[in-house]
Amino acid sequence: MCNTLVKIASAVVLIIAIILNFFGNLFGIGDIIPTEPKTTESTSVSQSVTYPAETTTKEFTTEESTTEPVTEPSTEITTVPTTEPTTKETTLQPSTDPITTRPTTTKEFGPKVESATQENFASFGGSNTDTFTGIDTTSGGGYVVCGVTASTDGMLENVPADSWSESYAFVSKYDKNMNLEWIKSVGSDYASVRIEDVAVLSDGSVVAVGYTTADDFASASKYKGTIESFVIKYSSNGNVQWKKLFGGSGNDMLMCVEPLGSGFVAGGKTDSKNGSFADNTENSNSNALLMSFDANGNKLWCKYLSGNYGASVDGIATDSDGNIFITCVTAASTGDFKIDGMGKGYLDTAVIKFNSSGERKWAFAVASSGRDNFRAIVADENGGCVVAGNYELVTTYAPDGTFENLHNCGGIDAVAIRINSNGTKRWERSVAGFSDDFINDIAMTGNGGFAVVGYTSSGNRDFASVGNKGQSDAFTAFLTPAGNLADVKANGGARKDMATCAAYTTAGKLIVLGQSTSSDGDFDGMNSHLSDTFINLFGDAFTGYMTKYGVSIY
Repeated sequence: MCNTLVKIASAVVLIIAIILNFFGNLFGIGDIIPTEPKTTESTSVSQSVTYPAETTTKEFTTEESTTEPVTEPSTEITTVPTTEPTTKETTLQPSTDPITTRPTTTKEFGPKVESATQENFASFGGSNTDTFTGIDTTSGGGYVVCGVTASTDGMLENVPADSWSESYAFVSKYDKNMNLEWIKSVGSDYASVRIEDVAVLSDGSVVAVGYTTADDFASASKYKGTIESFVIKYSSNGNVQWKKLFGGSGNDMLMCVEPLGSGFVAGGKTDSKNGSFADNTENSNSNALLMSFDANGNKLWCKYLSGNYGASVDGIATDSDGNIFITCVTAASTGDFKIDGMGKGYLDTAVIKFNSSGERKWAFAVASSGRDNFRAIVADENGGCVVAGNYELVTTYAPDGTFENLHNCGGIDAVAIRINSNGTKRWERSVAGFSDDFINDIAMTGNGGFAVVGYTSSGNRDFASVGNKGQSDAFTAFLTPAGNLADVKANGGARKDMATCAAYTTAGKLIVLGQSTSSDGDFDGMNSHLSDTFINLFGDAFTGYMTKYGVSIY
């Protein structure tokens, strides 16, 4: 009897289990009696195949993505610069490089800027447009700047030698306390005149380079009407020592200058094959131009760089060993620009190193399938350099080429790239938010760190600590020698504000120059003559400004 009851009970339990299992499957509850155990191994295999593809897709989405984990972008940004130098240095960099041979320490790759404090702020200019274009430092802790203005009032009252009808250029010198020592102007009644850059030579004199279409600047009467380049040398107290013109029948422009030995080296572009450039035998119409001079303005040598598209030397840097580093923004990929990686997209930047005699040592391509505009450059005093600028994704969703290891934060991202003494990449570092970000200049600070300046429409990611006050804010970002972001400072108002130039003085201060259309925020009281209606009708009218940072470095 007991056995019979047991059998009946077992049968009832089995029937109930089968019924529950049926309805469980029907309503998605799951297996009550699993037919086959699920192993951990099969689960991990499934995850390893499926999820990496999804993660890669998410990694390159922009601010429109709301499902991206908040920690993913910030982790990538902070870890890439820290780990990349240690993994690539020993394999790519020759053992003779001083950076590679010294041991890697926590201090070397840790923060080098403890804090940056804004100490002074001053406006520059009058009621018209005033912009800064270049800066260099003096031995006494001061600095010399240059720019272009159309103002004849305010700080520029009585500065022009004549009542020029067009915008004119200026060169001015300041002491270490930002006090003006002298200001000189260069202009014409016929056309505007631009000075693009200045360099302080070893004897304290100042060289300024630029260009103009003014007839009275033409190197010969037959060249009137074209763009002519010029060099002006001032004594340390502002007296003009000489002025020299360099031109031909084409357009000739000098864009940048740096001291070299007791002389200097200048860069730009030329379309001419006669006049001052009769030795130009390149086939292309527009050539990048690199010229070396002695202290008296005598040309020592000249290099013409050409390819299948035009090019220009837009940035130049020199070091104490006489090395010359240039940046050329171009779409060319042949001739002198036949460099591995060039020609991937719409616009690339070639970084080229020469010795003091003009012998080419190496070339490095900053190139992707988009637009890569890197004009800022500084020597790192270890035989290498750091270039900075911005790249824009075009026709692609993910960064490629030089930027394949970076996460793109917005449409246009600002980036700094350090290049070793042998022309290999040491590290890259983006300074970016979800909107457009630009770098205009770079300077080396104490203990081998770097400061980049520019402007941003972002107020998040790398700019979260400073926010955003208007259309675009001027910013200064401090980088360690290993490319880590140490600090960010910003100046902004409701309108357009940007930092254009920077230099680190012998007094241990970082001088930043810029321009603004704002009359509020950090620029309260400036541009009070401007209204939104005026700007909408006539365009932006910038007022220049300069500020000084004290940098605590350890």
